[in-house]
Amino acid sequence: MVLEAEIKHFESLKADLLRQSPGKYALIIGTDLLGVFDRPEEAYRVGIQSRGNVPMLIKQVLPEDPAARLPAMTLGLLYAGL
Repeated sequence: MVLEAEIKHFESLKADLLRQSPGKYALIIGTDLLGVFDRPEEAYRVGIQSRGNVPMLIKQVLPEDPAARLPAMTLGLLYAGL
């Protein structure tokens, strides 16, 4: 699975990240935490500059992942034309 190592590493660091950098964006490539940033764009720029165009995880440090929002489903638009 793509980003499997990065996701596992993020989860292993999550408690510390929540204490030190809540709400910020962690940049992980492989098993390396390259930094924590205020904006995802900053994290992406650093990832590209340091490692090039490779798979990278940029994830906001939150206690729980936000719920996925599917407006078409919520508003009943998936089958609107049927």
